This record gives sequence, structure tokens and C-alpha cells, in this order.
Amino acid sequence: LMEDARPEVPDFVPKPLRKLIEDCWNKDAKSRPMFPDVIKRLKAIIEDGLPREVLSLENAKLYQKKSLVYAFKSKDKFVFQKVWGRSVSNPNDYVIFGSDSKNGRDVYTCAADRFEATYKQAGEGKSPHLYRKITKILARKMDNDYLLETLEGLEKGEAGSYLAQNPAKLEQWPIDEKTFEETYELCADQSLQTFDTDSKMNLPTPSNNMRKGASAKSSGRKSVKLARVEDEE
Repeated sequence: LMEDARPEVPDFVPKPLRKLIEDCWNKDAKSRPMFPDVIKRLKAIIEDGLPREVLSLENAKLYQKKSLVYAFKSKDKFVFQKVWGRSVSNPNDYVIFGSDSKNGRDVYTCAADRFEATYKQAGEGKSPHLYRKITKILARKMDNDYLLETLEGLEKGEAGSYLAQNPAKLEQWPIDEKTFEETYELCADQSLQTFDTDSKMNLPTPSNNMRKGASAKSSGRKSVKLARVEDEE
């Protein structure tokens, strides 16, 4: 400290926390905050939360998924076993399968009303079970590293990755550059007037232990086990 040697604070660290860190290692010991003040400032930082960069059509663009899916409406219940949890569908839910070799193992369900509001047929009558998701997301390629609160907890996005946001519910999540550009394409219609809220899939809420390396958005898809439930009541 006396030689003015300090660790580098990453750019994505929020300004109030950065200021607290710098105050605590002030060269003049008398200028450093006392512990009651440190605790008070830490509580304020936690209460305020992370700075949030809300995306809009002024600073981001609308994208939609490139890939198609196969789906059918099932009268039966199904159990889906993934690496991060177990999910049971309801009767008359749609069972959805990825249509390409990369996503073909991805299987999940969606309530009928939500599916019919967010997907449309893409097979032009030749493939009645082929669908395209019509909902949009806002996204922007980020110049610097960043931190954000997601539905799965605190996540760090790398410079060059995309910050994605559900336009209706405002949830945000980071997507690495390669995955984003392979999965999404720019919407021809850059208007939110036709936007319909994203579907709520029947997926279990990840626990803290499940979040470690098991995010479906960031860690890649895993194979799943699928079984029909004859009578689980």
C-alpha cells in the first residue's frame, strides 16, 4: 500500500463498490472508512442492486430464433429428466423437439395456449408438425465485460457477447457471441407492436447447486430422458 501498488479492479465492478474498495486501501490509514461505515455502505450497495442497462429499440435490435422445432399436442403426461432437474408435463401440452442435429436432443413442453400464441407452422402443409417461434428478443453486442442479475442468479457477460432481454418481462441474460449468431437472426420487422410475451415452459426452477455450470443458456444442451406417465396421481 505504501508503494501505491493496487490490484486492478475490473471495469464491470459497480462504481459504489469500486469506490469502497479504493477507500479501504487508501494510502493514508486515517482516511480509510471505519468498519461500521463499511458495513453501512455494503448494505446500501446490496439494497440498490446492480446497475441495470435496460435495452430498447434505441440501443438494441430485435432478433428471432433461426431454428425450427417439431411439436405435437399430447393427451398424455410426460416426464423430462435433464441434468438440472425433472419436469412433468400436463395433458394437452405440446411436446417440442429440436429439428436440427445440434438441437435435436433438446426436448421440453409448453402449455397449449402459450405454444399457439408463440409458434406458427413452418412446414407449409408438407410437415404439419414443423414450427417456428415467432416471439422476439432485444439484444445488443456488448463492448465491455458486465455483470447482471438473471433468473438464475448473478452472471457475468464477456466483452463481445450479447446481452439479451425479453421485451415484455424485461428478464435479461448473456449469450456468448458464437451461440447467439448461430441461434438468432435479425428480425425484418423491427417493431414491438407484433410482440407477444414469451412462453412459460414447464421447466423446474434451478437450485443454487444446479446453477453451477448447468445453465441451459450458457452451458450447452444435454441429452434428456423422456417417459410417458400413465397415471401419476
